[in-house]
Amino acid sequence: MIRPHDSVIVQTLGRFIIPVVQIFGLYVLFFGQYGPGGGFVGGVILGTGMILSVLIFGHDASRSQYARNVLHGDGVGMLIYAGVGGLCMIGGGEFLNYANLEIPGLETASR
Repeated sequence: MIRPHDSVIVQTLGRFIIPVVQIFGLYVLFFGQYGPGGGFVGGVILGTGMILSVLIFGHDASRSQYARNVLHGDGVGMLIYAGVGGLCMIGGGEFLNYANLEIPGLETASR
């Protein structure tokens, strides 16, 4: 079990730094398509904010900050990811290879 850090300085700085890291992570996540790495980097930054929260404030305090719905949303997101990959494989392609996945209304444009 990860216990809270005993330093008042670290906890005080954490209260200011963690929200900034998470807001920056959301910014990169939403506007990541304009740079290399895309939204992946935004997810890494958001994960870093969560890890910092656990390291500074401990597991129990950090877990209470994040709503239980967020944790369920992570599971639903993983199921959607796996489901889309499975549909690609059923369509005859590789996992998450959308070339063989035909979606109505998204046909290739012809001249």
